[in-house]
Amino acid sequence: MLQYVVFKVKRIPIGGSAFAELFLDRIIDMSELQRLANQLKLPVEAENGRAFPEGMGAKDFIGF
Repeated sequence: MLQYVVFKVKRIPIGGSAFAELFLDRIIDMSELQRLANQLKLPVEAENGRAFPEGMGAKDFIGF
């Protein structure tokens, strides 16, 4: 099944800075969130959690 989903860019404050992520106000399976994060090389968040690309964390996206 294919779905058309629109993500929003959201700035998340962390420490004295912030990082950008893609946000969706729906619930998506965590394995799909992780797949999207790995494919796009960006942090992705949905109602049920946040996923970063493999081997990366919030500190890798500060100032981005």
